[in-house]
Amino acid sequence: MFDPSAVRVHHLDDVEDYLRLVTRHPRTVDGTAHVDWEAAAAELDAVHLTARGLLRIGGLAVDTAAGTACLTGWNAECTAWLRDRS
Repeated sequence: MFDPSAVRVHHLDDVEDYLRLVTRHPRTVDGTAHVDWEAAAAELDAVHLTARGLLRIGGLAVDTAAGTACLTGWNAECTAWLRDRS
């Protein structure tokens, strides 16, 4: 049975939330920083972008130790499920 309280979700509501995700699970491609989704899936079940997060993070270039990161291709109140919790 699905238990919502057992789901490990990283919420993206502000720039710091995105930086924490990219910094904890970095993947660098051509000098730009991205999330290593396979590494993230080892700790998380899902990543959820809130409407507020989209307004604050979407399209914003932020510097990280792994390079410049920019959240693109997401819609508001969007969840990327990384693991099957059924």
